[in-house]
Amino acid sequence: MKLKYALLAASAAAMTAPALAQDSTETFVVSGTVEPVCVMTDIAAVPLSVISVANSSGPGALLIDDNATGSSQFTMSCNTNNEVTISSANGGLLTGAAAAPGFVNEIEYRVRLDDYPTVGGFVKLTTKDSATATGAAGAINRELNAVVTILQADNPTPPVAGAYTDTVTIYVTPS
Repeated sequence: MKLKYALLAASAAAMTAPALAQDSTETFVVSGTVEPVCVMTDIAAVPLSVISVANSSGPGALLIDDNATGSSQFTMSCNTNNEVTISSANGGLLTGAAAAPGFVNEIEYRVRLDDYPTVGGFVKLTTKDSATATGAAGAINRELNAVVTILQADNPTPPVAGAYTDTVTIYVTPS
């Protein structure tokens, strides 16, 4: 009899209402990384055409007599703070012609980047140097203007006749 009551008790326990389901919530973190990237479009050559010299004899003869300026527009895009370095391959505009006494075969010039957000405004470069400026505004996505200028004051000696060239490198890197 005890066995019968034990079986009935076990059966009754099995027939009771099932346990209520409990709600459950879990969370997880989604993460990713955007790598720092800086890119520029191709910058076109900056022709300064004919560099004007004084067409006279005596003191001041054959000196560069007018400032010459040219420019090239390009786009720079960086998704973080960045640093720009501008450098000259030759240290000046050079010609293959030999410089006679009292003449030079190198012309000094300056480069600046208009609209690059530096602390001091423009990135300036004389051809014997390279210049570095750190972007003050952080990320950038805008059109810039590379401006090349030959100043009379930078060139106090007459240049020999010839075609003058140099290669300027603008290097931008995340900082």
